[in-house]
Amino acid sequence: MHRLVGALCVVALVSCPRAAAAQVIPLADCVTEGSNPGLTQAFFGYRNLESAAVAIPVGPDNFFAPGTLDRGQPAAFEPGEFHRVFAVEFPSNSVVTWFVAGVQAPANATLPGCDLPLTWMGPWDAGATYDKNQIVLHLGSAWIALRRNTAQQEVVWDKDEIYNIEIENFPTLAVYREGTPLFFGVSPPQEGVIARTLTALASSEASATLVPDSVARLPAALGR
Repeated sequence: MHRLVGALCVVALVSCPRAAAAQVIPLADCVTEGSNPGLTQAFFGYRNLESAAVAIPVGPDNFFAPGTLDRGQPAAFEPGEFHRVFAVEFPSNSVVTWFVAGVQAPANATLPGCDLPLTWMGPWDAGATYDKNQIVLHLGSAWIALRRNTAQQEVVWDKDEIYNIEIENFPTLAVYREGTPLFFGVSPPQEGVIARTLTALASSEASATLVPDSVARLPAALGR
């Protein structure tokens, strides 16, 4: 009788976490350029169908393959659906797969591209990692990262890696229509003012405005 009870306890302890984990579905969201040519960066998220958080430690039920098992993936999964929770770099001609409780989320270069928004990051930090389309302030200029760079690789912010625009006052607003500059100047950081400016520029009568060459080339540099 003692042996039977012991066996039942072991089965329960092994099965219950797997039943909960099965409700967590890993998601491969999109890809973008990696920190070096030949590398691709994939963003992953997840969907937790439970009404409470689920813990799945990195291990046999939460790992990446091939290569390193732990690539910064979460071990605690909140209820709901979340996208771009973390990113993983891998060779562009290969596939990397996130496994969660037997469910696979493979990522390769054929996934949809990540349309990363322009994001203001404040003053440049030499020890930070910056992703594509993040903007920093350095030496009195706004610098936009054209691809991901990492502090560990000591990537130099030069013309090959970023786009330099001279900004005298903040915030400065630039508005384009299909690559044509319609406005470039200082704008108060007030939603109503910006909304009225955009409404006026949305008119078909809005004409192109003269801007510095670096500003005129910005949409092409960002691939817009």
